[in-house]
Amino acid sequence: MTALSPKAEVLQRWYDQGWTRGDLSALDDYFLPGSTATGAVPSLQLSRSDFEAFVTALRSRLERIRIEITQVVEQGDWLAARTRFQSICIATGKPVVTTGHVMIRFEDGKMAETFSQFDYVSLFEQLDQLPPDTVAACLTGQGLMWR
Repeated sequence: MTALSPKAEVLQRWYDQGWTRGDLSALDDYFLPGSTATGAVPSLQLSRSDFEAFVTALRSRLERIRIEITQVVEQGDWLAARTRFQSICIATGKPVVTTGHVMIRFEDGKMAETFSQFDYVSLFEQLDQLPPDTVAACLTGQGLMWR
């Protein structure tokens, strides 16, 4: 992707600092106090501490995380971005690649609200936590049973 807009630059810097380097103290640099994140856990708004726990949990399974913004659309205070997530599974050493989308409302140059959709099924298939072709199996009427 070519030069990013100022809003997309903020998002990319957060991905680089927070996700790639694991510097969660950077949250204050990129998110307004009281900002919310929706979508990471369906039907739940994540607080700052919830979001820190979420990032930490994923980073404990992955290394060499890189998130690339591949496309953006902006309207007023809003940024929509398509992303490509690449990393390595710590347990297996296998590459992990998946995609996602995020919509963000900016206020005073920082993120105030985020809504994300990420291909968690593909991610957890690649981490060997879900069987291959989970969605295809579910479409046939099969179910996943937890023991």
